[in-house]
Amino acid sequence: MYQFGGEEWNQWNGQVRELLIAKQRKQGPLAGSWNPDGPWGGYGGRIYSTALATLSLEVYYRFLPLYRINDQ
Repeated sequence: MYQFGGEEWNQWNGQVRELLIAKQRKQGPLAGSWNPDGPWGGYGGRIYSTALATLSLEVYYRFLPLYRINDQ
C-alpha cells in the first residue's frame, strides 16, 4: 500500500497506525510490546506480534516511494 500511495494508502495507514498505537502496551514490564491477539498471535506469540506491528509502523523509513504513480 505504501508503494502504491494515494488515497487508498492514506486511508489504510491512518486506520492501521491508530489501531496499532492504541493496542500497544503502555505500562508494566511488557510496555512497548503488543499482545499476541488475533488469529495468528497464538502461533507467533508476543515477539511475532510486536515485530509485525513495529515493521508496519516503520514503513516510512524502510522503503523509498519507488512507484510514484500519483505524482505528476
